[in-house]
Amino acid sequence: MRVEVNKLNKKFNKSITLLNKAIQIQPNHANSYHNLGSALTELGEFNKAIKILKKVIQIDPKHADAYYNLGNAYKQIRDFKNAKMHYEKAIQLLPKNPKALNNLGNVQKELGDLKGAIQTYKKSIQIQPNHARSFHLPFQNSVVLKIQ
Repeated sequence: MRVEVNKLNKKFNKSITLLNKAIQIQPNHANSYHNLGSALTELGEFNKAIKILKKVIQIDPKHADAYYNLGNAYKQIRDFKNAKMHYEKAIQLLPKNPKALNNLGNVQKELGDLKGAIQTYKKSIQIQPNHARSFHLPFQNSVVLKIQ
């Protein structure tokens, strides 16, 4: 398992090098920044990822995936208020994204908004009924929520 992780880290590091070169060539290419931010997130470099993903939004304020990934990065550092804000913006731009809805529900739960979390999980399930994570996450940590 450790060898696989090391190989994966090497691939991400190589990707980061190539993405930095791409950004030097085209400094306003939002997707290069987005991919760089995603790679940094995968490596656990959340604060660096946040900085890069904010650059994506400066270049392209309607980049829904950048807002979603910012939400993920903020959630990882347990900044749930910023995570919530960015998931909400991602959903505003792309309303039928069950992953963003599910993650928003998780953050709402962390912030103590259980009623809001239930409603958000319901929306996620309506959009993608087979999105299993929306069914089991409300029950984590022995929090029992009634979903109708």
